[in-house]
Amino acid sequence: MAELLANSSSNSKNRELKTQTPKISIQQIQQIAKQQNATLVEYQIIQDRLRISPSSVASKKPQIPAAKLFIWVVKPNGEIKFHQSDLTPLQQKNTSLLNLVNDTLVSIPKNAKAVSIPRGNTNQLTFKKGDRVKLKNDRSKDPAWIVVAVNTDTLTLRQPSYPPEQTSDYPITDVVEKVGEKGSQSSANAKDRNLQQLYQLLIEPIAKFLPTEEDARVIFIPQQELFAVPFPALQDPQGRYLIEKHTIITAPSIQVLQLTHQQQQRVPGSAKDVLLVGNPIMPNVTDLSGKSQQLPPLEGTEDEVKAIAPLFQAKPIIGKDATKLAILPILPKARIIHFATHGILDELSGLGSAIALTPSGNDNGLLTAAEIFDLKLNAELVVISACNTGQGRITGDGVIGLSRSLMNAGVPSVIVSLWSVPDNSTTTLMTEFYQNLQQKKLDKARSLQKAMQTMIEKDFSPYDWAAFNLIGNAE
Repeated sequence: MAELLANSSSNSKNRELKTQTPKISIQQIQQIAKQQNATLVEYQIIQDRLRISPSSVASKKPQIPAAKLFIWVVKPNGEIKFHQSDLTPLQQKNTSLLNLVNDTLVSIPKNAKAVSIPRGNTNQLTFKKGDRVKLKNDRSKDPAWIVVAVNTDTLTLRQPSYPPEQTSDYPITDVVEKVGEKGSQSSANAKDRNLQQLYQLLIEPIAKFLPTEEDARVIFIPQQELFAVPFPALQDPQGRYLIEKHTIITAPSIQVLQLTHQQQQRVPGSAKDVLLVGNPIMPNVTDLSGKSQQLPPLEGTEDEVKAIAPLFQAKPIIGKDATKLAILPILPKARIIHFATHGILDELSGLGSAIALTPSGNDNGLLTAAEIFDLKLNAELVVISACNTGQGRITGDGVIGLSRSLMNAGVPSVIVSLWSVPDNSTTTLMTEFYQNLQQKKLDKARSLQKAMQTMIEKDFSPYDWAAFNLIGNAE
C-alpha cells in the first residue's frame, strides 16, 4: 500500500528529479499529512490484464481491459481510508476517464455565455453585426457594446441606450469578451454535466472522509490524465464548487510534499525582492512541422503586473526590458516571482517547456525548464500566469516541466494554469490573490481559494478562474 501511495511521480527521460525516492513508508506518509496539516487524497489508475467475458466471445465484441480507480485518503491525525471504483463501465460506453477529462476541459469555455478571449487569441474570434462585446477599459457593471459594423481591424460599436446613429470605432484588439445574447455572463452556479460527472467519480466516494471546515486543506495527488482535472471547479449535485468547500492544493507526488515542506522552512527571510514580468516582446517559436513564427503579443499581461505592483511597491519589468539576461540575475534574490506571458508546453520530456521572454542578442528569449532545473532559487512562490500554447493532450499543470523544475530549483510553491487563460479575468483573479496574500496576510492556498470565491461571487465562469493550480506548499 505504501509503495502504491508513493508511486505517483513521473520520470523525465533526461534527468532524475531530486523529489523522487524509491519507497516511502506509511508512517512517513502519515507524518507528511500531519506536517502539512492537510488531508491527502491520492489517486491511482490501475489497468488490469485483459479479461475475456463469455458474452464478448459470443458476440465477437472487442475485448475490454478492466480498469480500476484506487483512492486513498490520509487525514492529518494519521487515519487512512480507501475506496476502489471500477472504470470498466466507462469503457463499455465507448468512453474513458481521459475522454471525460478532455470533454470537461472543452465544455468549460463553451458553457459560458460570455466567452472571455484567451491570451494572444483575439484575432481568432469572428464578429458579426448584432454581436455584443466588452472592451478592456469597461467596468464590470458597464453594459456590453453592440456591433454595428465589422471592419478590417476595427469594430463599429454603440451602447444599447445610444441612438442608432451614435457609434464609435474601436480596434478589435480592445475586445476582451464576446458576450451572449442577454449581455451577461452565465451564472457561476449553473450546473455543468461534465464537472458533476468528475465530482461523482473522484470526490463523491470519499466526500464523507474530507474535512467539513472551509479553510481545512485538501491536497490532491493525481495520476496520469487526472493531472488535468480542474479540482476547484468540480461540482456537487447541488451545483456547488469544490473550492467553496475546501482549500485546495495539488502535488505531483507525496515525495514532492516532503521536499516542499523542507524548502519552505529554509525560504523565509532569505530573499526580499518581488519580481513581476509581463508583456515581453514575444520570441519566435518553431512548431512540430519546423515552421517558425512569432508568438502573439499579450498586452493584457502588462495591465496585470501593473495592477499587482503597487501591492508590493515593486517596479514591473515589461516589454523590451523583459529579457533573460536582465531577469536571470534577479531570480535568486526574489521572494515572489510572477511571470505574465506565454508558456510553451513540451509534451515529450517536459524539459523543453519554456517561459516566453524578450529575445536579445544570441538569446532566443525562451527560459526553458531545463535551464530552470539547474538554478538555485530562494523564492517562496512562483506564479506562471501564462497561457498554454501547446496543442493536444494537456498533462499535469499544463506546463508540468516548468513546475517540477522550479521545485527542483528550490521553490516550495508554484501556481500554474491548465488552459489558455483570459486577460481581463486573470488580472482580476491575480489582483485578488495578491491582496489576500499581502494585505490580508492569508497563506497562499487560502489566498487563492478566497480569490476564486470572489470570482464566483462576481459571476465569472469557471473558465475565468479554475485553470490555476497551487502546487506544493500552502504556507
